Amino acid sequence: MKKAALISVGNELINGSCYDSNAEWLKSKLIDLSFELSLSIKLPDEQQCVAKALKYASEFSDVCIITGGLGPTKDDITREALSLFAGEPLVYRDDLYARIAEYFQKRGRTMSRVNSVQAYIPEGSEPLLNNQGTAPGIKITSDSFVLYSLPGVPSEMKAMFEEHIAPEISGKAFAFRKTLKVFGLGESSAAELLGDMMNRGSNPEINCTVKEYVITLSFLARAGGEDPEKLLHLSVDKAKSLLGECVYADEDISLPEAVARKLLDSRKTVTTAESCTGGLIAKLLTDISGSSAYFQNGWITYSNEAKSRQLGVLSETLKQYGAVSEQTVSEMAENALKISEADFSISVSGIAGPSGGSEQKPVGTVYICVASKEKSVVRRLFYPGGRKACRLRTALTALDVLRREFL
Repeated sequence: MKKAALISVGNELINGSCYDSNAEWLKSKLIDLSFELSLSIKLPDEQQCVAKALKYASEFSDVCIITGGLGPTKDDITREALSLFAGEPLVYRDDLYARIAEYFQKRGRTMSRVNSVQAYIPEGSEPLLNNQGTAPGIKITSDSFVLYSLPGVPSEMKAMFEEHIAPEISGKAFAFRKTLKVFGLGESSAAELLGDMMNRGSNPEINCTVKEYVITLSFLARAGGEDPEKLLHLSVDKAKSLLGECVYADEDISLPEAVARKLLDSRKTVTTAESCTGGLIAKLLTDISGSSAYFQNGWITYSNEAKSRQLGVLSETLKQYGAVSEQTVSEMAENALKISEADFSISVSGIAGPSGGSEQKPVGTVYICVASKEKSVVRRLFYPGGRKACRLRTALTALDVLRREFL
């Protein structure tokens, strides 16, 4: 199996001010083109550092793609690093300069003197024409190793990869991939349920990532003795069976998107009555295009007075049980349902913190209620991980209860 290395150049990637979307996109493409990744790193704008990384990549890879650092400014050092790696001087190309000048002329812009540096490439290398920008790419071939240098601008990089690189390195697809999205389990619990399926070296291989309480399981089946597509389907089906209702989608979509699709498919509507989440549930639902078809309206009732005046929560309920209680969220949900005439309602009241807790109801205590005309479901939650985390986890859990119990 051929191996590929990815190198992303730029101080902005190192200090975290810019997300390396290029590497993630290229990884996906290379896997589909029969390559195994041997290296994927981010490097600062330092010639020696990049040149050394290229030498390392050449020893362990068949192909290396380096992105970034081909611009016209002083911090764009990839050309010089390529020259160091190849042991060849940078040479000026009249044809490349003419293309750069033409790019500016067609757009009615004046070309700066600094752009002329983009007409230099290492002697003996091959230019890769860029039809969407000024910086040409560069190809260097050394024995059985091929190095491709592409601009860091995503639109330019993607177009040049598809035009120049993919046709050269493509082979018979060997990999089939699938994604499962999971909510309501911790990463360790999910791994325990999946058991030996998570073993390294398994086929299909399963990679697990967690972001904002959602687990993404990425399945990758490789060609071997058995049909990889069949292996993939068997593995995904087994995982679904083991994880049960915690699997909310078999594609890369958010939990709110999954709930929205179910609401649309069933032609049902929902309303929200929120306290501690401050409208976050309504936001998650309405972030999705077309949400007017399923989202009726919502209330943010932080104070007890607002809960009584806007949602009709009885003052006796608030006095006897408190705002953070099963009784209060039940009345909030039931009355919101009546007022809005929606099919479902979601209510939330809790203590997100950092203050406001008590021995009986510590910070992180939350009650949610999801109701329809036929039934209501109440959950007491405890999410003490801080105000922001408590609010987000509560909002997602409320949507998950709607998905599991009503949709």
